[in-house]
Amino acid sequence: MTSVCDPKAWKILLESDFNRGYLAALVLVLALVVALLILKFIVFLIFRTRRASSVTVKSPDGDIVVTRDALEEAIDRELELYPELYLRKLRMFRRGKAYMLTLFCEFRGSRGVPDVAGRLRPQLKDKLKQLFGVEALRSIRIVVEKLAVPLAEASAPASASDDVPAAQTDDETAPRL
Repeated sequence: MTSVCDPKAWKILLESDFNRGYLAALVLVLALVVALLILKFIVFLIFRTRRASSVTVKSPDGDIVVTRDALEEAIDRELELYPELYLRKLRMFRRGKAYMLTLFCEFRGSRGVPDVAGRLRPQLKDKLKQLFGVEALRSIRIVVEKLAVPLAEASAPASASDDVPAAQTDDETAPRL
């Protein structure tokens, strides 16, 4: 077998038009594959989603940095208007200059989650824009981690007479199985 570095082998390989065309197509395909891999890597770097610990609000006098804790406190205050939801955790993500919030909540309501979330999202966006000037908030995702007993049912004590019919409270009159 001849060496790839041997000039005589290349001369013999490139003598015919067919071999030159075949080699040119092979080089073109390899160059295209390498270019696509580089393009994929660049697109991945530009559009990747990263966790964020703060939101930067651009200002002519200097940037304003709002931390995750400040956002969580503001969202907690806004959720006081929604007793159905309890915020357990807040995560922030950034893709380019856009931010995404994920609220991990406990749901305690009798109304549906889509109804509550539909009213909450625009209100939260407006409140964060009003308080901190955050305009780069692209989406608010609500994740219901736990379904709790609604507040009205949890505060009412259950009595024994409500759960068991009157005919079965006395052991002597209850039928035996």
